[in-house]
Amino acid sequence: MSLSNKKVEKKSKLKSNAPLSYENIEKYADATSTVEPEQIGTQAVTNYKYKLISGVPDYTWDIGCAPTSGANIVKYWDSRGYPNLVGTSQTTHSLIDQLATSMNTNRSTGGTSVSNMRTGMINFWGARGYGVTVTTYSGSFSTHMNEINTGRPDWVTTANHPVWGDHAMTGVGYEEYYNTSDFTWYRQVILHDTWSSTPVDYWIKWTSYFDYVIKVQPN
Repeated sequence: MSLSNKKVEKKSKLKSNAPLSYENIEKYADATSTVEPEQIGTQAVTNYKYKLISGVPDYTWDIGCAPTSGANIVKYWDSRGYPNLVGTSQTTHSLIDQLATSMNTNRSTGGTSVSNMRTGMINFWGARGYGVTVTTYSGSFSTHMNEINTGRPDWVTTANHPVWGDHAMTGVGYEEYYNTSDFTWYRQVILHDTWSSTPVDYWIKWTSYFDYVIKVQPN
């Protein structure tokens, strides 16, 4: 269900037409927080891993979540050896608009299919003289970790998520540890979710609502 219009949406569409509600965020945080930080002693945490990629933009939602979060990735690589991806005087809106066209984003609903995200990103890079490998994986935290460890921001998508519904975001980091007091692995994904109502680096528990991780690897 899309939280913005309370209608059931097709899983192949990723929508984010409205700002997030703080009430929804707080309710979800309360519902998924099973252990308070002060309850976990340092002696109970093992296998701790954390990484955050710096320098990834957090553009505000425009036209659709897929082209906006995709623009975060494109702009990151533009300043890291691929300077033709973004024009020297190009506006953020223009960049997102070009990506929306390349991805065949539905400009009425803001929806973009995962397959169109992949082909659109490949075509966008190719039109600017670069090759890129874009690979789609069913929800895989380990794949996300590997991408972040390699220094590559990825696309992370959700389906029917209690906060985001069907949405596409930019993955920029993660946290993982094992709590020996309750014998549980805790995994957090750090995202740029395109909404101004949330923090830039938004930490959220990894769950089955995360349905795809999309790797964007320059050739």
